[in-house]
Amino acid sequence: MEKVRIDFPPAGGVPSNAVVIQCLSELTPFDAYEMACGKSDPTGLCVWLGGFLCLELLVRKVEEDNPTGVQSYWSAIRRQLFPPGCKVLELGAGAGLVGIAMSIRGVCSDITLTDCNDEALKLIKLNCQSNGCPEVKIERLEWGEGNASKLGLGGSFETVYATDVLYDLDSLEPLLATASELLEERGHFILSHVPRASIDEGHPVGSDYWCSLESIILQKASKTGFEPASFPVCAELKSAREMFLAEMSNGSGDSASASGMILRPDILFLVNQSGTDCLSQKHTWARMQEAGAAVFVFVKI
Repeated sequence: MEKVRIDFPPAGGVPSNAVVIQCLSELTPFDAYEMACGKSDPTGLCVWLGGFLCLELLVRKVEEDNPTGVQSYWSAIRRQLFPPGCKVLELGAGAGLVGIAMSIRGVCSDITLTDCNDEALKLIKLNCQSNGCPEVKIERLEWGEGNASKLGLGGSFETVYATDVLYDLDSLEPLLATASELLEERGHFILSHVPRASIDEGHPVGSDYWCSLESIILQKASKTGFEPASFPVCAELKSAREMFLAEMSNGSGDSASASGMILRPDILFLVNQSGTDCLSQKHTWARMQEAGAAVFVFVKI
């Protein structure tokens, strides 16, 4: 195990603070062998790129002393995703970094972290204790229709999120079914995603592969009862919204990005005016973009 430290800079009257997480630095060849044999799945004991993207987009404090229009617009989006007093749940929380950071940074005060791996649950508990987060709830939850209701969690949450959990497309349907079951009507499901799952043998990795994988996610989400999130807009933020969405679509004609439901790392340069000062020492914003990372935002209908 190693310690990963995330230092959050001060902004908008919020003082600087840090989150320190114990986790695996990376998987070893032995871990890969154990996974291939079906003996264990240690992936949740690492902190992956998708988790850091989620921190950048949803937890890093937006500058509010002298905000630009885009920053004000992004703050409005965050308020819609995490309204005051909302109940939030993470699926596949792993080491617990994102949820603990959300609690410490005041993104939400009522948060439940779940995983199906007993070792991950022990690690979440340890990290919550070491970061002084006794209010964070921890539950064992395996994805699949009906499992959340068995725990009395069905329809209880305004927002459910998952970060970098799709290593196998077979897990997509259970993931979406569980998210839908957990959410109240019009609740949000946020999926911070890095292309890893295999579509078929021999499919070239790259932008075409990413688009194909994202199309599958969108189609499965629609069949599970989700629709693209509709972000707020008001007169004073209209131009900022147009700039924001134009930057996300980047002239590609990608209707999902243009609609505002797929958030890509390039918007971090618009929202955070601090150059390339990334929270992670391991994953820069450029690295997130090169890896095809994205955040999907859905609404339960």
